Amino acid sequence: QTAVGVVQSVAADGSSLVVLGQFIAVDPKTIVDESIAGGSILNLKPGVDLIQVSGLIGGDGHIVATFIQKPSGITPYAVEGIVKNHDPGAQRFEIGKLVIDYSSADVNLLGVSETATWNDRLVHVRGDEWQPLNTVPYRGTLSATRVNAPGLEADDSPEAKLEGFITQVSGPGAFVVNNHPILMSAATVFEDGTVKELVLGTHVLIHGTLAQGALDAHLVSFQENVQIESNVESIELQSGTLTMTGLPGVLIETETRTVVETAGKASRLEVLRTGDHLNIHAKFLDGRRVVATELQLMAPSNAIVLHAPVQSVADPQLLLANMEIDTSTIPDHEFVGSFDPIGRKIFFEKASIGRKIW
Repeated sequence: QTAVGVVQSVAADGSSLVVLGQFIAVDPKTIVDESIAGGSILNLKPGVDLIQVSGLIGGDGHIVATFIQKPSGITPYAVEGIVKNHDPGAQRFEIGKLVIDYSSADVNLLGVSETATWNDRLVHVRGDEWQPLNTVPYRGTLSATRVNAPGLEADDSPEAKLEGFITQVSGPGAFVVNNHPILMSAATVFEDGTVKELVLGTHVLIHGTLAQGALDAHLVSFQENVQIESNVESIELQSGTLTMTGLPGVLIETETRTVVETAGKASRLEVLRTGDHLNIHAKFLDGRRVVATELQLMAPSNAIVLHAPVQSVADPQLLLANMEIDTSTIPDHEFVGSFDPIGRKIFFEKASIGRKIW
């Protein structure tokens, strides 16, 4: 499990929650088990409910949930994430907002020296005691019983597959996914993206050969990196394209592989109408094209959401999926990090090219 702990908060719109100081992103593809009332995280009680989350590590303290459930029995606390602020002397480090004390933990499976820095490594932690620190929002401490490095089950394999977010970049085309260095060559094939798009936070699926823990990539496939929610402004069936209210200049393309879902069932583009409220998952290709992988018909709403990687940034301007965003009228407290307001200055310092902005 990527995280097992007590719910600390749930976003009012059901798009996220916080568990063990980790920001858990929830989207329409997240499966919420029937063990949670109504199959909705909105029915979880902060400070009371214990849940298990499976997902992908999107960055420091950031998990993209694929499955959420309540455990059927007693289970230890657990968290998976990227180490920061490692203090070998105090035998502590942090993941997200969580401070982990590993002074009594088994760290033999981590495979590194206890005195060496563990910063930027992906680790999985199990613990038996958790305490919130109410003086800092979402802060807490976990007494670890075991710390190990998650990864593929073998060090060598002629056919290996690895999916995740890029957590380290050491140079052009040199990056790490889930602790595994990715090796590329002139023969590496790129699908729905280019080597220039291999930046921190990019979601990739890699096929290749695993040798001594390093993955020699034969194919690098770029996964969905854009989410749009809005009302349909226009549909052109002949070209298979759509435009959405509030997002001028963003032309959404469809293809034969695009999934159209209405009332929970597979459907066709022809059934959609102007004014329908859609949740769209897409890939941003060639630095200019938004190609939908899924169109999901939602309940009527006037909400407009754009979640996409930064193309260019210069305070107060952002460019996301060819959409110019002017932030000059947004008050300072509406610039928010994973957990709480961070202000305009810090926001723009962190808004690097390729980083996803909501």
